Amino acid sequence: MTNLKSEKGSITLFVIVSVMLIISFLISTHLILANKVKNQKEIIDQTRKIYESDKSLEEIYNEFFSKDGINPIYTVEQLLAVGSGENILVNGKMYKFSDDTSYVLMNDLIFDVDNYEEFLGEDTDWEPIDEETIDIIWNGHTITATHLNDLTKMYGAHAPLLPLEFTQIEYIESTGTQYIDSGVNLVDSIDIGFQYTSEYSKEASLFGSRETGTNYRFGLTPFSNSFLGMMGTNIFQLQSYDTSYHTLQMKASGGCYFDDTSFPNITLEGELSNINLYLFAEKNSGSIVTSKAKIFYCKLWKENVLVRDFIPCRRNSDSQLGLYDLVNDEFYTNQGTGEFRGRVDFENDFTQIEYIESTGTQYIDSGVNLVDSIDIGFQYTSEYSKEASLFGSRETGTNYRFGLTPFSNSFLGMMGTNIFQLQSYDTSYHTLQMKASGGCYFDDTSFPNITLEGELSNINLYLFAEKNSGSIVTSKAKIFYCKLWKENVLVRDFVPCVRNSDNKPGLYDKINGVFYTNQGTGEFSYIIEN
Repeated sequence: MTNLKSEKGSITLFVIVSVMLIISFLISTHLILANKVKNQKEIIDQTRKIYESDKSLEEIYNEFFSKDGINPIYTVEQLLAVGSGENILVNGKMYKFSDDTSYVLMNDLIFDVDNYEEFLGEDTDWEPIDEETIDIIWNGHTITATHLNDLTKMYGAHAPLLPLEFTQIEYIESTGTQYIDSGVNLVDSIDIGFQYTSEYSKEASLFGSRETGTNYRFGLTPFSNSFLGMMGTNIFQLQSYDTSYHTLQMKASGGCYFDDTSFPNITLEGELSNINLYLFAEKNSGSIVTSKAKIFYCKLWKENVLVRDFIPCRRNSDSQLGLYDLVNDEFYTNQGTGEFRGRVDFENDFTQIEYIESTGTQYIDSGVNLVDSIDIGFQYTSEYSKEASLFGSRETGTNYRFGLTPFSNSFLGMMGTNIFQLQSYDTSYHTLQMKASGGCYFDDTSFPNITLEGELSNINLYLFAEKNSGSIVTSKAKIFYCKLWKENVLVRDFVPCVRNSDNKPGLYDKINGVFYTNQGTGEFSYIIEN
């Protein structure tokens, strides 16, 4: 193809120039209308460059109008135009932002949806890309958006499934007193997909509900060292009892899948009632019977529509464990007693530090009560403050005491009505183990004859403080580690650390996967060594 400058013949040249002028005018007009924010001077300059170039008409057209079928996204405005059908100028080239075009994200986008109400109106359910209808190549980038309801979410290549306020964990575990009401009733139809391990407890279903006895049943329940599936009046054995990891799908609409085995002939017999499905428990004739189990995920369908997509997670603000439903954006926490246990990625989510230090207003409730028996292992330094215990609780005065408290320039151990001096006051580093079951160890010295005298009460042990007759009296101290035992079972293994997401200091319990932060005022002090 010849270029404009080499064209000979006045008529031919006149025609080509005329066509060129018309194309230049149309492109200029198109630029102005399609991109209002583009400076007119830039458009005129671009038109002049087109006219003065040595390129052919075909080259000009192909260079200006994209034909590669993939539209780049650099800005929020371009993102909001996806699927609109508009022609958008991107880096000097025109792209049609239709819903049948592929898109590629060219950089990370962070924006507040509140600032784009002119585009979105009051669409609080807006999501940047509907991946079911739009083909998006994330290209290693993410979109972070704060929604109109103040909920921050991330989308894209490295985006978590959950809102940023939550951290996904591998599972949550019930110890026998926790459960969740899914809010999904059994009537008409229900299907469940479920990954779990279980600790056998007779008549304690991993999930389910029944109205009375054998009526309207749906669930997975242990019986005579086996796990039985229940659908209406139909009872079927799925496995001999074990504590291994299993995947189960039960469909009231017909069929059952256990690990890699299909049972297509298992069907619902009878009817299901208008009662809700429970997790970690079964609701039987109005009573809730809980189980011991771990749930790795759970999905619920009604009439082939996904209505719950539960992900085990931890709420970052208070370390509460539960299941987050991706379908309805709702966090489900324990509705029984105690707390779920869970596993987090400690190495990635937290930075372990040498100690955390209270300045006199911070404290932590360990959640472990004193009743029956308690032992503590403890490494600390302290700044003396009269009547401010480094740890402990008492009910009234001298009753039911357990802790380490300063008195008259000494530190005294307390177990029931027994009071004993451990050290003269100093600010050195010490190791202490006190056992209500008998014995005390201070640094390298053993005191085997120190025992609990009297009783301990059903009140919790506090760290950096003592709860005395309902009042909390805080101390100034550093804790390097703390372990708590109940009846010779380790129930807390506290490690000082900082949560990476918000640099919050606290004690991470490696037994239950729970992060304990300050419950007083101010913040714990800490040092991260380089």
